[in-house]
Amino acid sequence: MAGRWSAGTMAAQRNGRFGLLAATPATATAAATGSNTTVTDDVLLEPFHYLCAHPGKNIRSQLIEAFNHWLHVPQDKLDIIKDAIEMLHTSSLLCEC
Repeated sequence: MAGRWSAGTMAAQRNGRFGLLAATPATATAAATGSNTTVTDDVLLEPFHYLCAHPGKNIRSQLIEAFNHWLHVPQDKLDIIKDAIEMLHTSSLLCEC
């Protein structure tokens, strides 16, 4: 999982696993009205994507895997939990600035 947050996967994260960030109500409104809100959304999300591209030690995911040794959560649900935790942690880093 070392390459999970590499710069090469940023486009996939924007449209894939973190696709919910790309599909904001403002984006849908922009498409309907023809405004330039999509560009604004991309600019606002850029610090988040930058932080995702520079991984840490992955301690939170390792801790989740350790607890799963006893909990036996299905892997697909565990991946969702890991992604949510990573998004929350990254968001907390943005609030510290």
